[in-house]
Amino acid sequence: MYNSKLLQIIKSFNQGELDDFSTFLSAGFVKDSNPEELKQLLSLFYSHLPDLTHPDLKKENTFKWIFGKLEYNPGKMDKLLTRLLKVVYQYISIYFNHKYSSPQSNICYFLQNKGLKPILDRELGKWVKSLDQNQFCSSEILFERYLHKELIVSEQASNINPKVDLELPSMLLSLDQYYVLTKLQFGCQLLAVNTFLFPVNVEKSIESFRYLEHIINLPHLQIPIIKVYYQAYKMLDISSELDLNNFEDFKTILDKYNDDLSEDQRKTLNALIRSYVTFQYHNGKEGFLKNAFEVYKDHQKKGYLNYNGKILAQPFRNLVTLGLRLKETEWVYNFLQEHKGKITGSKKPDLIYDFNLSMYYFQIKEYDKAMENLPETFDDTYYKLGVKRLELMIYMETRSLILESKILAFKAFIYRLSSSKITEKQKKANNNFIHLLRQINNIKTEFNADRIKKLKLKVEQHDLINEKEWFIDILTKMLEKA
Repeated sequence: MYNSKLLQIIKSFNQGELDDFSTFLSAGFVKDSNPEELKQLLSLFYSHLPDLTHPDLKKENTFKWIFGKLEYNPGKMDKLLTRLLKVVYQYISIYFNHKYSSPQSNICYFLQNKGLKPILDRELGKWVKSLDQNQFCSSEILFERYLHKELIVSEQASNINPKVDLELPSMLLSLDQYYVLTKLQFGCQLLAVNTFLFPVNVEKSIESFRYLEHIINLPHLQIPIIKVYYQAYKMLDISSELDLNNFEDFKTILDKYNDDLSEDQRKTLNALIRSYVTFQYHNGKEGFLKNAFEVYKDHQKKGYLNYNGKILAQPFRNLVTLGLRLKETEWVYNFLQEHKGKITGSKKPDLIYDFNLSMYYFQIKEYDKAMENLPETFDDTYYKLGVKRLELMIYMETRSLILESKILAFKAFIYRLSSSKITEKQKKANNNFIHLLRQINNIKTEFNADRIKKLKLKVEQHDLINEKEWFIDILTKMLEKA
């Protein structure tokens, strides 16, 4: 037992480390079937430091000291030593974790610093084997690979041997891979914030990506996760005008490498693609309407929109809205029937279902049923505004005499909403909706072709108005009758 890994590591501890490890073992955090046996074994080792070649440390004598009159059992003794070694490694991975990212890397760097090369070589082999067995690549795995290579390079630097292949080129490649993927991931995050949430300064960041082109296209950097994030970055790049093409390229490569991504990576990247197509369509790029619907249908089929067997409220609403705008009314009806009682992520899932069902009936011009299913109240301001707009649209389609009074009530409601309830952009879009609806409802408009044409052109060119498609549709019908 004199040359065992366990004794060599314990012998390498300085006095402070010996004291810390003893405290660690006694603190109650160690998961072991019988920690008292480990404490007894450690106290025996400590009593003979620094000379660990004493006869008491022969396995048979150690066994007798721990277990008394029990007959010597080599297997039981080996298991005891392995249990203590496991705790030693646990201690090292926690107390020597300066810049390194995993217990295995911390252990290897500790062994290197202590000069325990034979043990280090075995642990390095175990480390790379565990990395190779990892099915999915990530920035964390790439960083681990770099650390593994860095440690080998530092070992080779102290004893350069022309007969042994240098690991330095391999280490540099690992560093490139980690750097590129990490930069792409944070670059996508920055552009996503700028695109979907609020404007930020991204010009310098975009410029810093230009020199990556030649690196990313090198064959040795064609790792699936890097290729996917690179295409995601190109899709989000505000300096690119090929929005639809870049989207199609990203969707294709994401589908191609789907099996090479972990579940978390798939969720993140597919959520990104949903946000992108929805944003582009809502910002007037009609070419994304069908793409958005197909993406949402595909993700719903694959379960990306679900949580605990139910569909999340927002993607449920998006699917209904996109389907109705594409006149896919039969699909929407079947979808609604299939998911009745299966909405989650909202305090009032039944009201959300009723609102979407009302939208469906409005689309197929069954206005009585649309009004019948329209929820009377909503706590959520977003849905409350949607309900009030749909109510006005029903009154407009049915030429109700109370439409004007309802418009004025809606205008007052918008006016009273505080900035904490609605953004200035949302308030402006709803006020534009009110202003345009009053113009259309004006008796001077109904049979005035010139006035209708001007209003229609105004709507088509407007970037900030709610229910834009409906306005265009109703003005087109009015123009046919004028």
